[in-house]
Amino acid sequence: MRHNVCGKLLLTMMVLVMVSPSWAASGDPSWNYKNQSWAEIKDSISTQPVPLNYPYGTCGIGSSQAPVNITGSASTARLNRPTPRYIPGTPIFYNTGYSVQVNTEEGYLGSVAIGNDIYPLIQFHFHSPSEHTFDGKHFDAELHFVNIREDGKAAVMTSLISVGAFNAEFQKVLDNVPTTAGQKNSTSGVRLNPNLLLPKNRRQFFTYAGSLTTPPCAEGVNFYIFTQPITISSDQLAALKKLYDNNNRNTQPLNGRVLTSAKTGGMGR
Repeated sequence: MRHNVCGKLLLTMMVLVMVSPSWAASGDPSWNYKNQSWAEIKDSISTQPVPLNYPYGTCGIGSSQAPVNITGSASTARLNRPTPRYIPGTPIFYNTGYSVQVNTEEGYLGSVAIGNDIYPLIQFHFHSPSEHTFDGKHFDAELHFVNIREDGKAAVMTSLISVGAFNAEFQKVLDNVPTTAGQKNSTSGVRLNPNLLLPKNRRQFFTYAGSLTTPPCAEGVNFYIFTQPITISSDQLAALKKLYDNNNRNTQPLNGRVLTSAKTGGMGR
């Protein structure tokens, strides 16, 4: 019983962070990407003692933080491959104040299967440049599909993004996300298919245990990073950067964690 209650509390916290406009979430103090010493941000109105009045402390003391740098020296193993079961929907387009975000609508049934576990899709959002690096090099952008189970366990599938062919599905996001921070568009009626923002080759990926890449940096998030990137045009990348540029967290130390590749070979760039 205690496990279920804790899981539901964790899920509630993560959904509040991931679905609400980030700048308004639960009244927590503001933060930015220019100064990433988030653990040092004090809640000036909190009456809680140290360290509870530092709401982002995990960002500094956590041992399983994300993102990370991925190298060719990752171990190789036979892994359960994430299998998206996403379906088209009519989502809510958010300008969170930190990123372009798309929330699934109420009653959305799309999910990802990993082994016997099913993770419902809650939202997806974009970072530019990429948060994860490959041998220290960034991709042009990165897309995080955030999937959370009822017990609070989270799996983030990641599409790396390179400049190339025009992406019609991504254009729907650009055309419908508000340009003002904190605003949402829930009445567009636009049908969006998340599958079209995933690479065709999903057999090659890296995985590791990580965290949210934004405050409060909660841990317990498993990342699955596909090595084949999707493409958007140079004009589309410019439009994304006009909304948010350099909204990527710096890479974090592995601290002994195992970074595993599902298959040997190139990293898709």
